[in-house]
Amino acid sequence: DFQYICSAGIPIGKERKVELLTDETEIEMIELVSIDSVRLMNGSESAVAVTTVDQKFEYKGIRQDHRVVISCCLELDGDSLKIVHEHRTSGNPIPKDSRWSSSG
Repeated sequence: DFQYICSAGIPIGKERKVELLTDETEIEMIELVSIDSVRLMNGSESAVAVTTVDQKFEYKGIRQDHRVVISCCLELDGDSLKIVHEHRTSGNPIPKDSRWSSSG
């Protein structure tokens, strides 16, 4: 089963989510910035992970450059790990590099 809750709080099914991603959204880039935390639970059969991601895409002709935090619940299903819940924060602007940025 699959259910997606859009930003307006309206649940939509898998077919509509795929339609939104393919017909109304043009994805330019999704980049993992950091893995902020991973917590194993239930004898390591499930986990909660929090990541920071940069996303660049165009939605209905409007350019979006967002840094978001994504939290997801994962469960072990045989030999594979499956996302059973995912939540994305509202986007903030992607920070711009400057000559004052540290290089690590």
